[in-house]
Amino acid sequence: MARLRIPLLVVSLAFLFASLANLLWGNFLGHPLLPYLHERAARQAYAAQLRDDGLSRLRSYEYENARTRLDQAAQVDPGIDDDPSVIAARKAIASAPTLDDTVSR
Repeated sequence: MARLRIPLLVVSLAFLFASLANLLWGNFLGHPLLPYLHERAARQAYAAQLRDDGLSRLRSYEYENARTRLDQAAQVDPGIDDDPSVIAARKAIASAPTLDDTVSR
């Protein structure tokens, strides 16, 4: 039994490292895990830039441009619409005066 302990440990470690390499760099679930995580982080960062641009345009009273930026951010990362600042911005945009309101007066 003692003779099998070391070879069994070596085989087990080789299997473990091969499994981890396949998970990280292989074709797991249709794509490698590491590039997928990197792409996801890049999409979230881009969505955050779009959100920040939309909020700054809202502060400049550019309501249509702000809505467009917030919509683009939601397309890139749908979870960004759960942010309290985005919810408040969308409410402010919805209650903002439109060109039709000013023309009809």
